Amino acid sequence: MKTRSALSTDKLEETGTMGQNESIPSGLPDTERKDFMVLETHEQKESLYHPIRLEILRALDQGVEDFQTEVKTTEKQMDDGTVITEEVTTRTPSRRLWMSVAEVLDTIKENKPKLKISNYNCYYHLRKLREEGLVEQYPPPKKGEKGSSKRVRGMYFRTTAKFFVPTTFEISPDLTERDVLPPEITEKAVELAQQVKETGRADAYEYQLKIGRSTYWFSVTMSLHDDGESIVSVVRDITAQKSTEEELRKSRERLELALRGADLAPWDWQHTTGRMVFSDRIAEMLGYTPEELNAFAYDWMKLIHPDDFGLVESRWDEHLKNKTPMFSSEHRLVTKSGRFVWVLDRGRVVERDEDGTPLRSAGTLLDVTHEKLMLEALDRSEERYRRLFEESLQGIVIFVDGKIVFANEAYAETVGRTIGELLAMSAEETWTLVHPDDRKELEMRNKLVASGAEKLPKQRFRYIRPDGEIRWVDSYVNVVEHDGQRAMQALEVDITEQHMVEIALQESEKRFRGVFEHTPIGIVLYDTNGRIIQFNETARLMFGVSGPSDYESYRLDRDQNVPQGLLESIQRGEVVKSEIRYDLAKGGFRSSKSGTIDVQVISSALREEDGTVSLYITQVMDVTENQRFLKTLKEDKEKYRLLFNAAEEAVLVFKDEQVVDCSTAAFKFFNCEKEQLLGKTLWQLSPRNQVDKQSSKEKSQQLMSKVTSGKQQDLRWDIKTFDGERLEIQLKLSHFTVDEESYVRASIKRVTERG
Repeated sequence: MKTRSALSTDKLEETGTMGQNESIPSGLPDTERKDFMVLETHEQKESLYHPIRLEILRALDQGVEDFQTEVKTTEKQMDDGTVITEEVTTRTPSRRLWMSVAEVLDTIKENKPKLKISNYNCYYHLRKLREEGLVEQYPPPKKGEKGSSKRVRGMYFRTTAKFFVPTTFEISPDLTERDVLPPEITEKAVELAQQVKETGRADAYEYQLKIGRSTYWFSVTMSLHDDGESIVSVVRDITAQKSTEEELRKSRERLELALRGADLAPWDWQHTTGRMVFSDRIAEMLGYTPEELNAFAYDWMKLIHPDDFGLVESRWDEHLKNKTPMFSSEHRLVTKSGRFVWVLDRGRVVERDEDGTPLRSAGTLLDVTHEKLMLEALDRSEERYRRLFEESLQGIVIFVDGKIVFANEAYAETVGRTIGELLAMSAEETWTLVHPDDRKELEMRNKLVASGAEKLPKQRFRYIRPDGEIRWVDSYVNVVEHDGQRAMQALEVDITEQHMVEIALQESEKRFRGVFEHTPIGIVLYDTNGRIIQFNETARLMFGVSGPSDYESYRLDRDQNVPQGLLESIQRGEVVKSEIRYDLAKGGFRSSKSGTIDVQVISSALREEDGTVSLYITQVMDVTENQRFLKTLKEDKEKYRLLFNAAEEAVLVFKDEQVVDCSTAAFKFFNCEKEQLLGKTLWQLSPRNQVDKQSSKEKSQQLMSKVTSGKQQDLRWDIKTFDGERLEIQLKLSHFTVDEESYVRASIKRVTERG
């Protein structure tokens, strides 16, 4: 982003701001001036703190008010042939960026009259600024010229850039500044710097670069310098942070599930920019759309009720100074409609820099309006207190000297007793409500109350119902007065389902790890460069590897066992299934085994939200024995077929009551071709009725059902050949299975005479 000089230099005229007896040259260069320049050297950065050099740079940036003169000549011919020439001169005010030493001095004396600076001193600093590349000189110095004071008259200067950015680089020593700020990134930095200069508000952005074979993440943070003109920039290598964020992203889904179960609304506060990231649940809580709530990202304190602002600010200040382990506050937030909700706001600083300055905080909001209103009602009216508490969905109980003196229905439901049973319990009997492993912690809480504590932190513990069911609760305790006595009031929030979700998530991760390591199917994880990330136990045994050192140099595209077509399909992220013969000596990793194995490969890809592949997951199964078995089975089937067709008796094979195979003697017996028998049922090969007048269809179906259940049948039967002849046969039906498929074998023998 560049600007050109506003004045054509060949039309400059002498102005009143020039030094005595000086005139403006007619050939000042009209060069482009940079809008943005990163200060890399120590000397360049120090110039912004030097009072004289800073004022010189400000004067050069301001320029000199000048005029552009333009003369227009027109000719007009009269009727008698006379030509009249007219000249019109116009002077247009403009600003000239090239300035003489005298003009620089005049401007500084006008703006900073108390600053002591002479002609020689001004030129000395101008020459130093030129050597540092911060100003340009015209005419340019000759080669080897040191720039003495004799050349002050007739010499002009201007800044090389509109504003300068001192940049601190927090990067690896293996990287250079040019690596992390290439031209395309610098253009974005210009836009960010201009925005910071216009608004005065610090801002930042992140970007990704591939340097060599590695991919890095960087952040650029910019803020306005104390001089109100230049920009201070810090470039950080945040690659490690991004890797951590990626790991966190994968666990956020599990966290979100747990938060949803507890109705907690998360927030994230970036201290470097002052930006607050709200969750959709917070927007819903305050009656905004997520887009509307984002308008408060930098002014989130405006959402706090004015009466509660001081409390919130003081508690945050204590936590940011490490005086408290976490921030916690109950206060009101103003909704879009102008009403307010009570929230329990809890969070902590999760990231600090080396000096301990907070960089990022995170936490949650819990809408406690309902509970807060109930507690306020308790202070206003005992009757209203009882009505509200008795109808509350949360369990409420009051203890005096360890004995229950009040309990609502929700509490009674949680512990599995009636209110009458609870009120009848002695102080010792109330302990039977609590899980034995949690009683010690609650005893400590009671001692704090006895010592004079008025409010205690939330506690999580278990109740045991009479039927043995465990109920988890979060208990919020306050010390109140009940019938003139000091009492302990507890609000019990049943979080059993939420707690079970948390346990289920933990168990799910354990099960996943157990399944991954101990599944009988080999699993291999690859990154996008084809490097092996991990083998599970089955895969390690299959390929004869013991640890990462055996496959650290492996690359999928160098594996001689993987066909090119299969490799390309895997790299595209397609779901592929293939069988290959794998030579362990050509795999590209160290193996304790040798020879070849037949492997079935099923590969798929894990994709990010934007559709890019982040991981390849490959299942491998050793099918060497399967291949041998199939070969043997094929040979056995061929032998069976020879014996089957050579049998003298007629044999039919039924599946689902239809003929699926038959011996050679069978289709000769029925006087037909084999294809005519296939697909026929027993009753279709029989007359309509048998000798006992029973329907052949019904009777054959009954027979097939009995045989399938394991009862072999041997009986007389009438069949009908394809040429229409009715014959009596001896029919033997038996059941057998092949590859878990059910079949019925029918052996047919002709009976010459009816018995």
